[in-house]
Amino acid sequence: MIRKIAALALLFLATSIFADVKTYQKYEDAQKDAQKENKIIALTIVSTNCPWCHKLLAETIKDKKVEAILNKDFVYVVINKDVRGIPNGLSARMVPTTFFLDKSGQKLTPPAIGYWDAENFESYLMDALKKAKKL
Repeated sequence: MIRKIAALALLFLATSIFADVKTYQKYEDAQKDAQKENKIIALTIVSTNCPWCHKLLAETIKDKKVEAILNKDFVYVVINKDVRGIPNGLSARMVPTTFFLDKSGQKLTPPAIGYWDAENFESYLMDALKKAKKL
């Protein structure tokens, strides 16, 4: 019970932190919107008791440059693996792990594993954009 409450608290934190970034909690919903809007999916897998997950969500994703890129070109999903299953074809040995997928769900680049500061995370976003434009 306590684990479920903590997991829900992390999901609440994830959605309330991103006042400027629309954040999905269900991959299926994100994929539908990515197809409609012709955007890339950035999917971050987190865990309830992961301090690095909290740091990524609270600092890196809130960075103004990261927010701008996510809003313009991406559909952003946060999945707490303690609450929801990870979409088929994806696995995260460590958390946080962020996958960059095209609108059909195919991996564009290797995932960003672990915590990344805003500048380095931004480079992952730019790599995914470059790869998507080559397709």
